[in-house]
Amino acid sequence: MTLEEIVLELKKYYPFGIPFMDEDYQTSVEFKNNRIVLAEGYHKGIELAQKVNKDLSIMLNSDIHSYSFAAGYFCHHYSFYKEESPNEIYSLIISYIIPFYIIRTLRMDTWEEEFVSFQDRFPEEAKLIHDYVLRIFPGYQLLTDHDFLNQVIDGVEKEESEHPTLLHLAFTTVKA
Repeated sequence: MTLEEIVLELKKYYPFGIPFMDEDYQTSVEFKNNRIVLAEGYHKGIELAQKVNKDLSIMLNSDIHSYSFAAGYFCHHYSFYKEESPNEIYSLIISYIIPFYIIRTLRMDTWEEEFVSFQDRFPEEAKLIHDYVLRIFPGYQLLTDHDFLNQVIDGVEKEESEHPTLLHLAFTTVKA
């Protein structure tokens, strides 16, 4: 998908051109779709969480922490640690409004995030994760481009953010 195609998908769930604090925002068709999909995602997340936590824990030999229920985000979010990298948190974040997932590396000392090093440092685990995601979400692709994910999406607001990014709108900004 191109960025333009992704923005067309986002327009189904976010009222473009309406300020977040405007009454029309919450009464818009897009915002109503937003609430419906978030509720469905929440229920699906509950169903998936125990299974995914268990499966990922075995595959990655790590405790898995789920943040899939962070309010207002269109994603399933599972974080884990690797003994080889005690200062980093890795997160598998799967969007449920666009067919993509990310594996974020978050440095705990600086809170800097990036989306490539896990695959470079742990290619076997990255392959296991990829195959696992495709079993649950056929056709999904891995996004690794930091600039693409952090591209500001013009014309839409979310919460108090007047300049949300693709990462903010389709995934999460929760750093855990």
